[in-house]
Amino acid sequence: MQKVLIVGSSKQPIPAVKGGAVPALIEELISQNEVENQIELNCISIYDEEALDVSQKYKNTNFIWAEVPTAVKKMDHFFYLFSKYILGGKRIHSLSFMAQIGWFSFFVAQVLKNNDFDVVVFENSIPVLSSLKMNGNRKKYKNKWFLHMHTVPKSLYGMGKIVCESRGIIVISEFVKQKMKEKFQIPDEKFSVMYNCLRNYFFESNVTGTKEAIEKRLKETIGGRKVVLFAGRLNKEKGIEEVISAVKQLNRKDIVLLIVGSNFYKASIVGTYEERLHVLTKELENQIVFTGYIDNEDMPAVYRMADVVVLPSMWDEPAGMTMIEAMASGCALITTESGGIPEYVGKNGCVLLKRDEDLIDNIAKEIEHILTDSKYSVEMKEKAKVNVAQFTEKFYYRQLIHILEG
Repeated sequence: MQKVLIVGSSKQPIPAVKGGAVPALIEELISQNEVENQIELNCISIYDEEALDVSQKYKNTNFIWAEVPTAVKKMDHFFYLFSKYILGGKRIHSLSFMAQIGWFSFFVAQVLKNNDFDVVVFENSIPVLSSLKMNGNRKKYKNKWFLHMHTVPKSLYGMGKIVCESRGIIVISEFVKQKMKEKFQIPDEKFSVMYNCLRNYFFESNVTGTKEAIEKRLKETIGGRKVVLFAGRLNKEKGIEEVISAVKQLNRKDIVLLIVGSNFYKASIVGTYEERLHVLTKELENQIVFTGYIDNEDMPAVYRMADVVVLPSMWDEPAGMTMIEAMASGCALITTESGGIPEYVGKNGCVLLKRDEDLIDNIAKEIEHILTDSKYSVEMKEKAKVNVAQFTEKFYYRQLIHILEG
């Protein structure tokens, strides 16, 4: 049995108690390893008390906790304030964790030095590869490590040679693979595509406990109106402004726009863009509900309340996990032909719109079509579930095992 180390997020803990797509996907591997136990799994995680409690249920994974020093947190708080008030919110996400990423890299370097792993998987953070430059780790782990990229990186941050020394680069879509090949001249044989997955609760029909309470509370707020749902981080790239504009254009009083999400998952970072959205929606304040962050486990109940989900990504989305969450929950979905989204959503299970000057008009037209044509809506929902049925934890885990054994 291979001794495998997953180097988790340098920003958020695993298990994914503070949200985040990458931590959630890592937890899915951990969860499935409880069932199949094909590897001796170790995971480095940022320390969090709640994450520590949740981790106790995973008996087949050894968690290595990186407890961030108070001084490092204070430095990052300074960078956050500097970004928000001096730079006007520019680079607020990257600067808010700059010191922590550097400290985390040193922590990982020490773990690599003090242990002997058969395979190391670095999750979505090229700067943390600097840990291989320390303590003789580059030689020790030659041809023993993978880089798992969930996005197309802006840069290799001076790590180009290190990246090319990897045993392989795992990417989440053919789109990410092609973009990285073109941008960084990395040979095709370095890449393996490993499609993302959903937690099993997105494929379940029962609604209990917390989910039921959330559904009841939101239904009281919605009051029988048609629900247009947007879910995701509140930034320009996710298309929230386009959704708001389309709902305004419809001018229907029987619609409520439910906006689920925050600026940065469960972190207490409030950006200027999020503040701006509240101003933009003032004239629709009786038709818009901001829920803030909702735990991923509770999202199926929220999706089931929606008459239509609108997720018009305005950037080249590497995969589009929110889109397949909505489809697995049986929702009618409107999204865009962006990045890796078409690879995941398949054909005819949703509305795919072009990102052009007519986008807002087309969103409004499709919302109207779905809300008024029940046959069209039902057929789309049925096809949606079929299209995304493969994206299970078992599928995800076995893709990784196949890559590690290759």
